[in-house]
Amino acid sequence: MKINEIIKTKRIEKGLTQEQVANSLGVSTPAVNKWEKAVSYPDITLLPALARLLDTDLNTLLCFKEELSDQEIGEFVNELANFAREHTLDECFTLAQKKLQEYPNSDKLKLNITITLDGLGMFTNEKKIVAHINQIQAYYHDLKNSKDTQITQYATTRIIYYEMEQAHYEKAEQLLKELPDELPFDRQQIHATIEKQKGNLDEACKLMEQKLLRITNDLHACFSFLMNIAWQQGRINDCDMLADKFQTIAKILDLWEYTSRVLPFELAVKKKDVDASIACLKDILETLSLPWQMQASVLYQHIPSKENNPKMTQMLSKQILYDLANPEHEEYSFIQQDERFQDIIKQYKEKGIDRFLEDL
Repeated sequence: MKINEIIKTKRIEKGLTQEQVANSLGVSTPAVNKWEKAVSYPDITLLPALARLLDTDLNTLLCFKEELSDQEIGEFVNELANFAREHTLDECFTLAQKKLQEYPNSDKLKLNITITLDGLGMFTNEKKIVAHINQIQAYYHDLKNSKDTQITQYATTRIIYYEMEQAHYEKAEQLLKELPDELPFDRQQIHATIEKQKGNLDEACKLMEQKLLRITNDLHACFSFLMNIAWQQGRINDCDMLADKFQTIAKILDLWEYTSRVLPFELAVKKKDVDASIACLKDILETLSLPWQMQASVLYQHIPSKENNPKMTQMLSKQILYDLANPEHEEYSFIQQDERFQDIIKQYKEKGIDRFLEDL
């Protein structure tokens, strides 16, 4: 708590009014009111008397034992780690508890100490015993109720792993449901780990394969973004390398052929390279007609495969051609009058796929 909160809390605990505090200290009632609202602060000469009146000490009144800076926390964590090299885990826990007693309201300190104690068993020759594990879990449970959401989420995640270690899978799953969708931790991996521990191996595989698929989408977006920046900066060779590298990644990760063709086509358009643009366009339209057999890949064999929908691929093909042929899209003007492009449009019209193309 801050000094204004401490003054108000202690005053109420003592059953004193603001006027009584003011009379005892020889100041006005509005002055005490301003202290409690953090509009102003008591004169330094009044602090000893104010502490005595509120039955507290100056350290508490001035919040010296409430908050620590990140640097101070880091220094103590380093001290604790160094202490562990020559002392037992019991002694480390005693040192940590002493520090926590000095700063009982610093959740950030407690979190860093708990993480350090949690990991000490891996870095010392001594293994954590049941009492140590119980104490660490107790700290995490306390931190689960922190007002800092990041601390709460981290503590909850660690509790989930402890529950899994004890085969308390229902508790672990319930805690996972309590966490928000947007996490600094990988929610899906935690879920997959729970399913693996429960023996539901196919479900665990499916969850991780879905995660891999999400990562591939992110990779595509990242490479596209980096290629556009490189183009803006005039780094044409880097653009070529990025497009080529993503094609290699797409092949390694068994992605749909269409996915690997998009970046080369975007780059050919940026270069206004008619031959390359037409060649890439033909590749794209051809690969759109080829279904992606996900389950044929060891990487996605547990993900339910959806049947290739001809209408969807036709729709995507038409939309691509419509965008390219639309005279309002000046960036494509360099290919719009090319005979090969016009032939492609004609072929699609002859196939009766012309709702999008009838006005072109």
